[in-house]
Amino acid sequence: MSLSPHIFSHLYTAKPYLKIEEITIWAEKIGKNPIFLEKEQTTETPEFHGYILPSSLAQHDQKTQLIEIVQTCPTLSLQTLQVESEQKERHDIFLVRDAKGICGWCDRISLSQKFAPKALPKNWNQELGTFLHWIHRIAETADEVGCRVSLVGGAVRDILYKKQVKDLDFLVQGSVFSLVDALVKKYQGMCTKEPLFEAAHWSTPDRCTFDFTIARREWYPQPAQLPQTQHGTLRDDIMRRDFSINALVINLKADGSAYLIDAVNGIADLQKGELRVLHPQSFSDDPTRIFRAARYASRYNISLERNSLSYLQKVLEDGTLQKLSTSRLGKELQRIFEEADPSQCWKKLRTWKVISYLFPATDIDISDVQQAWITLEQQQLLPSATSFSKLCWLHLAHHLSSAPKWLPLMSGIKGGKKLWTEIASDLGFRKQALNEQTSYAEWGETLYRLSPEAIIYLYLWHPKAVVWWLKTGQSLVIHINGSDLIQAGCPQGPLIRKALLAAQRSAWLGENTQTQLQKAKLVWTETSQ
Repeated sequence: MSLSPHIFSHLYTAKPYLKIEEITIWAEKIGKNPIFLEKEQTTETPEFHGYILPSSLAQHDQKTQLIEIVQTCPTLSLQTLQVESEQKERHDIFLVRDAKGICGWCDRISLSQKFAPKALPKNWNQELGTFLHWIHRIAETADEVGCRVSLVGGAVRDILYKKQVKDLDFLVQGSVFSLVDALVKKYQGMCTKEPLFEAAHWSTPDRCTFDFTIARREWYPQPAQLPQTQHGTLRDDIMRRDFSINALVINLKADGSAYLIDAVNGIADLQKGELRVLHPQSFSDDPTRIFRAARYASRYNISLERNSLSYLQKVLEDGTLQKLSTSRLGKELQRIFEEADPSQCWKKLRTWKVISYLFPATDIDISDVQQAWITLEQQQLLPSATSFSKLCWLHLAHHLSSAPKWLPLMSGIKGGKKLWTEIASDLGFRKQALNEQTSYAEWGETLYRLSPEAIIYLYLWHPKAVVWWLKTGQSLVIHINGSDLIQAGCPQGPLIRKALLAAQRSAWLGENTQTQLQKAKLVWTETSQ
């Protein structure tokens, strides 16, 4: 079998993507990588002229004749590999050359094993705090029940970034349930199991919480849909991750030792300050990764790698992002609003043209909202129980004119429907009223009983009125009640409420209780005349 050097190196650019109905699969996916090669049936020598992804193949129950390429093109010793640079940057399959041409192949993960296991940095576990002694116990218990256990995901990333670790996720090679059952038996605590995914959540007696999952592989039946999963290997679990810096693994030993597995060059990306997806279809498979990219890029002050950015732009160009449901989009925006610096995340999305793509009718920016929040916080004027995320949603709803089609954005937000349909629509009236008002009494009546987020939002247009309210106005309460007014001669009914408001307006002007009562009396005396 003759292999042309360009089979893989130009596969994505020089070879077309084929529809499932047009092809017969010939070559097995090589090195467990997600590319299938296809041959012309009419030729004796295989002629590769296209590719297809397993997500498309999985939709059909057609029988395929698979022949492993390794039968004619063997794997090579890692020490002798000379990999083409273009392949190293772009693909999960590497063809290897000698003086006569292509002589073998190697996949990215096998290639990376040349450098694994890696030693962890000195004092790598100092960011784990109270988690540390539990890690040792989990590793010991895993060894006792015949499992291997590893730290995966964000915890490993934050350890290497020297950030405080907030959550620990463990990947179990073996039985998840046997491990958590043994942990509960030895150390007590509460355990919740998810049999469908073979996952478990364990809360320890001292209120630490840990998640355990089995290694699995994923594939996406359609772009932007939730993935299908099945049990897999450690390699499969690594390759399903979103970014290389999130695909690092710390293997834990019962004796307390640990080592790092870096199968996708995540350490190099971490050192370069780059965020890189693991394959060209990553953003298409799961567009929520776009919003995660913005969060990580902002949180760690890193940039989206050049090729990854081009893959993101392709998702905008081909319309894949539009396939993401509005409710899932809302959950991703909520996570951005909960970041330490949401405006930086938003800035990334604007730079990548994601915000203008999603909301083309208006130029939405949240930097002014965040600055208003910071200014009031520095002046110690932030109302209690204020939510910055709700303030951002208010801003978004106001810019989108509370359009009903965007209401599903709020499906996961407590009080979201009321915020979108009532509070946001009322802001236009409040803004206009403040434009025409000059007295404290008028300001007080406009700002009275507004939500804290609405008051902060109005600070963008009327800082003087809002600062007065937060410093003074909200504390100027009347000491007159309905019984006092009835005793003074006020008829029972709606006039009581109007009289109380008149007294409150007097209080906002700084007038004393006697004057407040006099102005309240004018409400029913003038009405009766």
